Amino acid sequence: MTLLFAEQNAPFLWALSLMLIIACFEGVSMLLGAGLSALIDNLLPDIDIDTPEVDLEGAPGVLTSVLGWLFIGKIPALIWLVLFLTSFGLGGYAIQGVVESVVGAFLPTLLASVGAIAIAVLFIRLCGRVFGRLRIQDETEAVSHLSFIGMLATIVLGEARRGLAAEAKLTDRFGTTHYVRVEPEEDLDCFKAGEQVLLVRQMGSKFAAIRSENQHLNIKKS
Repeated sequence: MTLLFAEQNAPFLWALSLMLIIACFEGVSMLLGAGLSALIDNLLPDIDIDTPEVDLEGAPGVLTSVLGWLFIGKIPALIWLVLFLTSFGLGGYAIQGVVESVVGAFLPTLLASVGAIAIAVLFIRLCGRVFGRLRIQDETEAVSHLSFIGMLATIVLGEARRGLAAEAKLTDRFGTTHYVRVEPEEDLDCFKAGEQVLLVRQMGSKFAAIRSENQHLNIKKS
């Protein structure tokens, strides 16, 4: 309790308290159908973090580079704020706990806060890289699924009717086999196992397909 409520640790207590308040408010707002995260994201401009050049003579260029380095605008704003508050608060308490156990006294608030900010920055950089990799994987998967449109697929399991999807397989241009769920584009069509169909559009996790009587009309082949 001494560590938690010490005067020197007030910024860390406030940071963790604010993080809990935000988490509670976001939970309530989601139940009410209004997301605090979406509101904050809409107020922030998009920042390009992929630009390697830094304008050292212009303040706007430096500011943009700093914001990009911290992944501001690339991580959802509310998640970024929660990550910062949490890592700042816990990092500050960790520093003060170690110092107090060694020398028997807490560091001055300013000095401990500088160390906590450094921990928070490093933590956000780590989380930002992980988030970036996950986003790239999601985008790559989405693009690969879109590339299936215009390809031939073979029904392998079930019978596809409108509103009832069946499993089909296709082979992409790299020779990799994929299994997708398809249903007819036309209301009266019915695809049975062994039939080849042409994927024409994506519908969420499924694909709409038409009967492919003439395979020479296809631009892509499985």
